[in-house]
Amino acid sequence: MPIYQRLENIITEVLDITTSQWIVSSKMEYLYDAHKNLELVRSYNWDKNANQWVVSSRTECLCDAQGNIISELTYVWNKKANKWITVSREENRYDAQGIQISKTAYDNYELLVIGRINHKSEHFYDAHGNTTLSIEYFLNKNTGKFIASSKSEFTYDENRLAILVIEYNFDETNNLWVAKIKTESYFNNEGKPVSDISFEWNENIKIWTNINKTEYIFDSINNISSWNLFEFDEITHHWNPLRKAESFHDKNADIETYTSYIWDKNKSCWINSAREEIICNEKGLRTFCCKYIWDVTANIWLVSNKSEFAYDESGKHILECEYSFNKTTNQWVGQTKFEHVFNAQGDETQESSFEWDENTNQWFVKEKTSYYYLEQEK
Repeated sequence: MPIYQRLENIITEVLDITTSQWIVSSKMEYLYDAHKNLELVRSYNWDKNANQWVVSSRTECLCDAQGNIISELTYVWNKKANKWITVSREENRYDAQGIQISKTAYDNYELLVIGRINHKSEHFYDAHGNTTLSIEYFLNKNTGKFIASSKSEFTYDENRLAILVIEYNFDETNNLWVAKIKTESYFNNEGKPVSDISFEWNENIKIWTNINKTEYIFDSINNISSWNLFEFDEITHHWNPLRKAESFHDKNADIETYTSYIWDKNKSCWINSAREEIICNEKGLRTFCCKYIWDVTANIWLVSNKSEFAYDESGKHILECEYSFNKTTNQWVGQTKFEHVFNAQGDETQESSFEWDENTNQWFVKEKTSYYYLEQEK
Protein backbone atom coordinates (compact mmCIF):
# COMPACT_ATOMS: atom_id res chain seq x y z
CA MET A 1 0.00 0.00 0.00
CA PRO A 2 1.50 3.41 -0.98
CA ILE A 3 2.88 5.66 1.74
CA TYR A 4 2.20 9.38 1.94
CA GLN A 5 3.20 12.02 4.44
CA ARG A 6 1.17 14.36 6.61
CA LEU A 7 2.54 17.35 8.47
CA GLU A 8 3.10 16.68 12.15
CA ASN A 9 5.12 19.68 13.36
CA ILE A 10 6.66 22.89 12.06
CA ILE A 11 9.36 24.34 14.31
CA THR A 12 11.05 27.70 13.81
CA GLU A 13 14.40 28.55 15.38
CA VAL A 14 16.35 31.80 15.50
CA LEU A 15 20.14 32.00 15.60
CA ASP A 16 21.62 33.67 18.67
CA ILE A 17 24.52 35.61 17.17
CA THR A 18 26.25 35.95 20.53
CA THR A 19 26.32 32.24 21.41
CA SER A 20 25.98 30.88 17.83
CA GLN A 21 23.22 28.59 19.12
CA TRP A 22 19.76 27.97 17.68
CA ILE A 23 16.91 29.13 19.94
CA VAL A 24 13.41 27.80 19.35
CA SER A 25 10.84 30.55 18.82
CA SER A 26 7.59 29.04 17.53
CA LYS A 27 5.91 25.75 16.72
CA MET A 28 2.85 24.46 14.89
CA GLU A 29 1.34 21.10 15.73
CA TYR A 30 -1.03 19.11 13.46
CA LEU A 31 -3.35 16.44 14.86
CA TYR A 32 -5.53 14.00 12.90
CA ASP A 33 -8.62 11.92 13.67
CA ALA A 34 -9.04 8.16 13.32
CA HIS A 35 -9.78 8.60 9.61
CA LYS A 36 -6.51 10.52 9.11
CA ASN A 37 -8.33 13.79 8.51
CA LEU A 38 -6.93 17.02 9.93
CA GLU A 39 -8.66 17.68 13.24
CA LEU A 40 -6.66 20.29 15.13
CA VAL A 41 -3.83 22.76 14.50
CA ARG A 42 -2.13 24.41 17.45
CA SER A 43 0.41 27.25 17.39
CA TYR A 44 2.93 27.83 20.17
CA ASN A 45 5.47 30.47 21.14
CA TRP A 46 8.51 29.68 23.24
CA ASP A 47 8.47 31.33 26.67
CA LYS A 48 12.12 31.99 27.58
CA ASN A 49 11.35 32.78 31.21
CA ALA A 50 9.23 29.68 31.84
CA ASN A 51 11.39 27.60 29.47
CA GLN A 52 8.36 25.99 27.87
CA TRP A 53 5.95 26.18 24.94
CA VAL A 54 2.92 28.44 25.38
CA VAL A 55 -0.04 27.91 23.08
CA SER A 56 -1.02 31.06 21.15
CA SER A 57 -3.74 29.89 18.76
CA ARG A 58 -5.70 26.85 17.70
CA THR A 59 -7.78 25.84 14.69
CA GLU A 60 -10.42 23.12 14.95
CA CYS A 61 -11.33 21.30 11.74
CA LEU A 62 -14.31 19.13 10.87
CA CYS A 63 -14.30 16.88 7.78
CA ASP A 64 -17.01 14.99 5.91
CA ALA A 65 -16.91 11.30 4.98
CA GLN A 66 -14.81 12.08 1.89
CA GLY A 67 -12.19 13.92 3.93
CA ASN A 68 -13.21 17.40 2.74
CA ILE A 69 -12.91 20.11 5.39
CA ILE A 70 -16.44 21.41 5.99
CA SER A 71 -15.62 23.79 8.84
CA GLU A 72 -12.65 25.51 10.45
CA LEU A 73 -12.80 27.52 13.67
CA THR A 74 -9.75 29.53 14.76
CA TYR A 75 -9.08 31.05 18.19
CA VAL A 76 -6.24 33.11 19.65
CA TRP A 77 -5.35 33.36 23.31
CA ASN A 78 -5.93 36.79 24.84
CA LYS A 79 -3.62 37.25 27.83
CA LYS A 80 -5.44 40.28 29.21
CA ALA A 81 -8.86 38.64 29.09
CA ASN A 82 -7.37 35.25 30.00
CA LYS A 83 -9.61 33.55 27.48
CA TRP A 84 -9.78 32.27 23.90
CA ILE A 85 -11.05 34.76 21.31
CA THR A 86 -12.71 33.58 18.13
CA VAL A 87 -10.98 35.24 15.17
CA SER A 88 -12.26 33.31 12.17
CA ARG A 89 -14.64 30.61 11.02
CA GLU A 90 -14.91 28.96 7.63
CA GLU A 91 -17.69 26.73 6.33
CA ASN A 92 -17.47 24.76 3.08
CA ARG A 93 -20.16 22.93 1.11
CA TYR A 94 -19.64 20.21 -1.49
CA ASP A 95 -21.84 18.39 -3.97
CA ALA A 96 -22.33 14.61 -4.16
CA GLN A 97 -19.13 14.29 -6.22
CA GLY A 98 -17.08 16.11 -3.60
CA ILE A 99 -16.75 19.29 -5.68
CA GLN A 100 -16.80 22.44 -3.58
CA ILE A 101 -19.81 24.62 -4.35
CA SER A 102 -19.52 27.34 -1.70
CA LYS A 103 -17.36 28.80 1.05
CA THR A 104 -18.48 31.10 3.85
CA ALA A 105 -15.77 32.81 5.91
CA TYR A 106 -16.15 34.85 9.09
CA ASP A 107 -13.35 37.05 10.42
CA ASN A 108 -12.66 39.34 13.33
CA TYR A 109 -10.67 42.09 11.66
CA GLU A 110 -10.59 44.48 14.59
CA LEU A 111 -9.99 42.13 17.52
CA LEU A 112 -11.41 44.97 19.59
CA VAL A 113 -14.75 43.34 20.31
CA ILE A 114 -13.66 40.28 22.25
CA GLY A 115 -15.00 37.09 20.77
CA ARG A 116 -17.15 38.84 18.17
CA ILE A 117 -16.82 38.11 14.47
CA ASN A 118 -17.31 41.30 12.47
CA HIS A 119 -16.73 40.30 8.84
CA LYS A 120 -18.25 37.64 6.63
CA SER A 121 -17.66 36.59 3.03
CA GLU A 122 -19.48 34.07 0.83
CA HIS A 123 -18.05 32.45 -2.29
CA PHE A 124 -19.93 30.22 -4.73
CA TYR A 125 -18.40 28.00 -7.41
CA ASP A 126 -19.47 26.19 -10.56
CA ALA A 127 -18.77 22.54 -11.37
CA HIS A 128 -15.28 23.46 -12.62
CA GLY A 129 -14.24 25.29 -9.48
CA ASN A 130 -14.62 28.75 -10.96
CA THR A 131 -15.97 31.46 -8.65
CA THR A 132 -19.41 32.60 -9.83
CA LEU A 133 -20.35 34.90 -6.95
CA SER A 134 -18.56 36.55 -4.02
CA ILE A 135 -20.36 38.59 -1.35
CA GLU A 136 -18.82 40.63 1.46
CA TYR A 137 -20.64 41.47 4.70
CA PHE A 138 -19.83 43.56 7.77
CA LEU A 139 -21.40 43.41 11.19
CA ASN A 140 -23.85 46.11 12.19
CA LYS A 141 -22.81 46.65 15.81
CA ASN A 142 -26.16 48.17 16.69
CA THR A 143 -28.32 45.29 15.43
CA GLY A 144 -25.74 42.50 15.71
CA LYS A 145 -26.63 41.37 12.17
CA PHE A 146 -24.47 41.04 9.08
CA ILE A 147 -25.15 43.61 6.37
CA ALA A 148 -24.06 43.02 2.79
CA SER A 149 -21.51 45.59 1.60
CA SER A 150 -20.32 44.47 -1.84
CA LYS A 151 -20.49 41.59 -4.29
CA SER A 152 -18.90 40.41 -7.51
CA GLU A 153 -20.55 38.27 -10.19
CA PHE A 154 -18.51 36.23 -12.67
CA THR A 155 -19.54 34.85 -16.07
CA TYR A 156 -17.53 32.31 -18.09
CA ASP A 157 -17.62 31.10 -21.69
CA GLU A 158 -17.68 27.48 -22.86
CA ASN A 159 -13.88 27.35 -22.43
CA ARG A 160 -14.18 28.38 -18.75
CA LEU A 161 -12.64 31.78 -19.44
CA ALA A 162 -13.97 34.72 -17.41
CA ILE A 163 -15.64 37.02 -19.92
CA LEU A 164 -17.58 39.27 -17.56
CA VAL A 165 -17.12 40.52 -13.99
CA ILE A 166 -19.61 42.91 -12.41
CA GLU A 167 -19.03 44.56 -9.04
CA TYR A 168 -21.80 46.00 -6.87
CA ASN A 169 -22.12 47.98 -3.65
CA PHE A 170 -25.07 47.46 -1.36
CA ASP A 171 -27.29 50.48 -0.69
CA GLU A 172 -28.41 49.82 2.87
CA THR A 173 -30.82 52.78 2.88
CA ASN A 174 -32.78 51.59 -0.15
CA ASN A 175 -32.05 47.90 0.46
CA LEU A 176 -30.77 47.20 -3.06
CA TRP A 177 -27.61 46.40 -5.01
CA VAL A 178 -26.09 49.26 -7.02
CA ALA A 179 -23.80 48.40 -9.91
CA LYS A 180 -20.32 49.88 -9.62
CA ILE A 181 -17.76 48.46 -12.08
CA LYS A 182 -17.90 45.86 -14.81
CA THR A 183 -15.11 44.36 -16.89
CA GLU A 184 -15.64 42.62 -20.22
CA SER A 185 -12.87 40.31 -21.44
CA TYR A 186 -12.40 39.07 -25.00
CA PHE A 187 -10.32 36.12 -26.18
CA ASN A 188 -9.22 34.71 -29.54
CA ASN A 189 -9.93 31.19 -30.79
CA GLU A 190 -6.91 29.87 -28.93
CA GLY A 191 -8.08 31.27 -25.61
CA LYS A 192 -5.54 34.08 -25.57
CA PRO A 193 -6.70 37.47 -24.21
CA VAL A 194 -7.41 40.12 -26.83
CA SER A 195 -8.75 42.95 -24.70
CA ASP A 196 -10.28 43.91 -21.35
CA ILE A 197 -12.68 46.83 -21.13
CA SER A 198 -13.79 48.36 -17.83
CA PHE A 199 -16.95 50.39 -17.33
CA GLU A 200 -18.37 52.44 -14.48
CA TRP A 201 -22.08 52.62 -13.74
CA ASN A 202 -23.47 56.15 -14.01
CA GLU A 203 -26.38 56.19 -11.60
CA ASN A 204 -27.63 59.56 -12.84
CA ILE A 205 -28.21 58.53 -16.46
CA LYS A 206 -28.48 54.78 -15.75
CA ILE A 207 -25.85 53.60 -18.26
CA TRP A 208 -22.37 52.06 -18.24
CA THR A 209 -19.61 54.51 -19.15
CA ASN A 210 -16.13 53.62 -20.37
CA ILE A 211 -13.19 53.85 -17.95
CA ASN A 212 -10.20 52.09 -19.48
CA LYS A 213 -9.24 49.19 -21.69
CA THR A 214 -6.25 46.94 -22.18
CA GLU A 215 -5.28 45.43 -25.52
CA TYR A 216 -2.92 42.47 -25.93
CA ILE A 217 -0.70 41.63 -28.90
CA PHE A 218 0.97 38.25 -29.42
CA ASP A 219 4.03 37.17 -31.37
CA SER A 220 4.28 34.27 -33.83
CA ILE A 221 4.64 31.69 -31.04
CA ASN A 222 1.70 33.03 -29.02
CA ASN A 223 3.67 34.85 -26.34
CA ILE A 224 2.39 38.28 -25.33
CA SER A 225 4.65 40.78 -27.08
CA SER A 226 2.89 43.91 -25.83
CA TRP A 227 -0.06 45.19 -23.86
CA ASN A 228 -1.50 48.67 -24.06
CA LEU A 229 -3.59 50.46 -21.44
CA PHE A 230 -5.94 53.27 -22.51
CA GLU A 231 -8.18 55.63 -20.58
CA PHE A 232 -11.42 56.99 -21.95
CA ASP A 233 -11.73 60.73 -22.52
CA GLU A 234 -15.35 61.71 -21.81
CA ILE A 235 -14.91 65.04 -23.60
CA THR A 236 -13.50 63.80 -26.92
CA HIS A 237 -14.97 60.28 -26.58
CA HIS A 238 -11.62 58.84 -27.64
CA TRP A 239 -9.36 56.25 -26.04
CA ASN A 240 -6.13 57.94 -24.97
CA PRO A 241 -2.92 55.98 -24.35
CA LEU A 242 -1.85 55.70 -20.72
CA ARG A 243 0.70 52.92 -20.30
CA LYS A 244 2.17 50.11 -22.35
CA ALA A 245 4.60 47.25 -21.94
CA GLU A 246 6.59 45.32 -24.52
CA SER A 247 8.31 41.98 -24.19
CA PHE A 248 11.02 40.34 -26.25
CA HIS A 249 12.07 36.70 -26.03
CA ASP A 250 15.47 35.54 -27.24
CA LYS A 251 14.96 31.82 -27.82
CA ASN A 252 18.67 31.16 -28.30
CA ALA A 253 19.79 32.83 -25.06
CA ASP A 254 16.63 32.10 -23.03
CA ILE A 255 16.45 35.78 -22.17
CA GLU A 256 13.19 37.68 -21.78
CA THR A 257 13.07 41.46 -21.68
CA TYR A 258 10.07 43.45 -20.47
CA THR A 259 9.95 47.21 -20.93
CA SER A 260 7.18 49.48 -19.68
CA TYR A 261 6.38 53.00 -20.84
CA ILE A 262 4.26 55.95 -19.71
CA TRP A 263 2.46 58.22 -22.16
CA ASP A 264 3.58 61.85 -22.03
CA LYS A 265 0.49 63.92 -22.81
CA ASN A 266 2.44 67.13 -23.31
CA LYS A 267 4.94 65.69 -25.77
CA SER A 268 2.52 63.08 -27.19
CA CYS A 269 5.12 60.33 -27.00
CA TRP A 270 6.06 57.29 -24.94
CA ILE A 271 8.56 57.72 -22.08
CA ASN A 272 10.62 54.83 -20.74
CA SER A 273 9.57 53.74 -17.24
CA ALA A 274 10.97 50.38 -16.14
CA ARG A 275 12.66 47.29 -17.55
CA GLU A 276 13.18 43.69 -16.51
CA GLU A 277 15.68 41.25 -17.96
CA ILE A 278 14.96 37.61 -17.15
CA ILE A 279 17.07 34.51 -17.77
CA CYS A 280 15.48 31.05 -17.69
CA ASN A 281 16.99 27.57 -17.63
CA GLU A 282 16.33 24.79 -20.13
CA LYS A 283 13.07 23.95 -18.33
CA GLY A 284 11.81 27.50 -18.66
CA LEU A 285 12.26 28.24 -14.95
CA ARG A 286 13.45 31.73 -14.02
CA THR A 287 17.04 31.74 -12.72
CA PHE A 288 17.90 35.44 -12.85
CA CYS A 289 16.03 38.75 -13.00
CA CYS A 290 17.46 42.25 -13.17
CA LYS A 291 15.30 45.37 -12.88
CA TYR A 292 16.02 48.87 -14.14
CA ILE A 293 14.39 52.28 -13.86
CA TRP A 294 14.64 55.08 -16.40
CA ASP A 295 16.60 58.19 -15.46
CA VAL A 296 14.81 61.00 -17.29
CA THR A 297 17.57 63.51 -16.62
CA ALA A 298 20.49 61.35 -17.74
CA ASN A 299 18.41 59.60 -20.37
CA ILE A 300 19.78 56.17 -19.38
CA TRP A 301 18.63 52.96 -17.69
CA LEU A 302 19.74 52.63 -14.05
CA VAL A 303 19.91 49.23 -12.43
CA SER A 304 17.77 49.00 -9.27
CA ASN A 305 17.71 45.39 -8.04
CA LYS A 306 18.31 41.81 -9.05
CA SER A 307 17.04 38.37 -8.04
CA GLU A 308 18.62 34.92 -8.32
CA PHE A 309 16.83 31.56 -8.23
CA ALA A 310 17.92 27.90 -8.18
CA TYR A 311 16.06 24.57 -8.44
CA ASP A 312 16.68 20.90 -7.81
CA GLU A 313 16.42 18.23 -10.50
CA SER A 314 12.66 17.94 -10.04
CA GLY A 315 12.14 21.68 -10.46
CA LYS A 316 11.63 22.42 -6.77
CA HIS A 317 12.56 25.95 -5.72
CA ILE A 318 15.67 25.63 -3.49
CA LEU A 319 17.11 29.16 -3.56
CA GLU A 320 15.86 32.72 -3.95
CA CYS A 321 17.75 35.88 -3.09
CA GLU A 322 17.26 39.54 -3.87
CA TYR A 323 19.70 42.43 -3.97
CA SER A 324 19.32 46.19 -4.36
CA PHE A 325 21.93 48.37 -6.01
CA ASN A 326 23.57 51.06 -3.89
CA LYS A 327 24.34 53.98 -6.21
CA THR A 328 26.60 55.64 -3.64
CA THR A 329 28.94 52.69 -3.13
CA ASN A 330 28.25 51.19 -6.56
CA GLN A 331 27.68 47.79 -4.90
CA TRP A 332 24.94 45.20 -4.57
CA VAL A 333 23.33 44.98 -1.13
CA GLY A 334 21.48 41.85 -0.05
CA GLN A 335 17.82 42.24 0.89
CA THR A 336 16.28 38.78 1.29
CA LYS A 337 17.49 35.23 0.84
CA PHE A 338 15.77 31.89 1.38
CA GLU A 339 16.99 28.31 0.96
CA HIS A 340 14.67 25.29 0.79
CA VAL A 341 15.34 21.58 1.32
CA PHE A 342 12.99 18.79 0.16
CA ASN A 343 12.79 15.07 0.90
CA ALA A 344 12.48 12.23 -1.61
CA GLN A 345 8.68 12.61 -1.63
CA GLY A 346 8.98 16.27 -2.67
CA ASP A 347 7.85 17.66 0.69
CA GLU A 348 9.72 20.62 2.12
CA THR A 349 11.75 19.69 5.20
CA GLN A 350 13.54 22.95 5.92
CA GLU A 351 13.47 26.63 5.03
CA SER A 352 16.34 28.92 6.01
CA SER A 353 16.20 32.71 5.88
CA PHE A 354 19.27 34.93 5.77
CA GLU A 355 20.18 38.53 6.53
CA TRP A 356 22.85 40.68 4.94
CA ASP A 357 25.94 41.73 6.90
CA GLU A 358 26.84 45.22 5.67
CA ASN A 359 30.29 44.98 7.27
CA THR A 360 31.38 41.84 5.47
CA ASN A 361 28.97 42.10 2.49
CA GLN A 362 28.00 38.48 3.11
CA TRP A 363 24.81 36.58 3.91
CA PHE A 364 24.42 35.00 7.33
CA VAL A 365 21.68 32.58 8.32
CA LYS A 366 19.21 34.12 10.79
CA GLU A 367 16.24 31.78 11.04
CA LYS A 368 15.30 28.26 10.03
CA THR A 369 12.01 26.41 9.93
CA SER A 370 11.90 22.61 10.01
CA TYR A 371 8.97 20.49 8.80
CA TYR A 372 8.27 17.08 10.32
CA TYR A 373 5.90 14.51 8.82
CA LEU A 374 3.95 11.39 9.74
CA GLU A 375 4.18 8.51 7.32
CA GLN A 376 0.74 7.02 6.73
CA GLU A 377 -0.71 4.45 4.36
CA LYS A 378 -3.28 5.63 1.85
